[in-house]
Amino acid sequence: MIVWVDLETTGLDPEHGLPLEVALVITNDNLEPFVEYSSPIRQRSIDLVGSMNAEIKEMHANSGLLDELDDAPSQAQVEFNMIDTYHMVTNDPWPLAGSTVFFDRIWLMRHFPNFSTLLHYRNIDVSSFKELNMRTGFAPLWEKKGIHRALPDILDSIEELKSYKRAIFSVKAQW
Repeated sequence: MIVWVDLETTGLDPEHGLPLEVALVITNDNLEPFVEYSSPIRQRSIDLVGSMNAEIKEMHANSGLLDELDDAPSQAQVEFNMIDTYHMVTNDPWPLAGSTVFFDRIWLMRHFPNFSTLLHYRNIDVSSFKELNMRTGFAPLWEKKGIHRALPDILDSIEELKSYKRAIFSVKAQW
């Protein structure tokens, strides 16, 4: 199995920023989803003040995420739901996947430590395939949709990895 996670945040620094939305998708090795979970995360308004620059605030306002925060579950409840969703499918550690997934792992370790301990230490980073592909030209370049919402971004990353799998890994090595 593969555990896909994406976070929308107030910035790039997990020590001073806050998570605003998380999505979790667990797939099999063929990248077929078993389960999905997605939720905005309620943060105290006072904590949000000053934690987002104007560009990030505009991005999250345009996506509609900021409008959903007041009625969202707490960060603790979201982590509980993520753990519950994970255990619906597995109790074993599986690799974490996503685009630029190291960013998400650091945020998980800082803000969702109980969930992060469930994951395998290995990552599957779709961005690495993109970087290698740009340098080899082996597969058509993937155009990200750039929605900046957690679940659509994960689903887009899954489709991107499928495209690389079809183009690159379907080639049989000649030994």
